[in-house]
Amino acid sequence: MDACDVLVGAHGAGLTNMVFLRAGAVVVQVIPWGKMEPYGEGFVGAPAAHMGLRHFVYIIAAEESTLYDRHGKDHPVIADPDVFYRNDTTRSSTGGSRTSGSTPPGSRRRCRW
Repeated sequence: MDACDVLVGAHGAGLTNMVFLRAGAVVVQVIPWGKMEPYGEGFVGAPAAHMGLRHFVYIIAAEESTLYDRHGKDHPVIADPDVFYRNDTTRSSTGGSRTSGSTPPGSRRRCRW
């Protein structure tokens, strides 16, 4: 990695390899659809700047995501990805209502994406 000038990777643990880059090298971070931009800056952008690296971001648009092809533009994962970050007890992962605000002990929630 010491001889590497550019590191390109999807947002995730693989970008920790930037610790082996020389100062002045470039890190290109690909951020998936789902409003992950703040995490990209906090987990990669700020540390990269601190290490003297140049950080660039490519943000995947909804239409570029495989989620768009799989679920369509009206599915909550595309239309309102924030719903998956909120602790909303009135909506299920499929967009319907739930009668109970909690999951019974010992049971598991399932995401139907």
